[in-house]
Amino acid sequence: MTSTDISQNLPTYPVCRRDVRHDISLKIEVETNQSFDTSSINLSENGICFDLPEQLPIGREVGLWVYLPLKKDQKPIHSRCRIVWHGKANGVIRHGGRFLFFTADGEDKLRNYLDTHYNRKHGQP
Repeated sequence: MTSTDISQNLPTYPVCRRDVRHDISLKIEVETNQSFDTSSINLSENGICFDLPEQLPIGREVGLWVYLPLKKDQKPIHSRCRIVWHGKANGVIRHGGRFLFFTADGEDKLRNYLDTHYNRKHGQP
């Protein structure tokens, strides 16, 4: 499958988004056959966008660790993610993934972080 160049105009992907995407750059680790350290482009309760140096196939499930900037000794949240789209952007391959499940209380931690981030960004209590 070929990639779409998205550096100029973002195409409409055949992905139904249920939650607001927040433009948040967080350290993440993507695990396929190898491990990639990168950052999120945007994030929601159900999905994430990130860049990698190589293209992952649509439908591929990957391990994903998200490093939330909370407590110093807090471990990253771990999830499984399915790649739902990809495209070229600025010399790298941009990927969109849908969270399949989280381990432990990762989903609650992510939701709380996003609620806090969104409220602070928009000046809400």
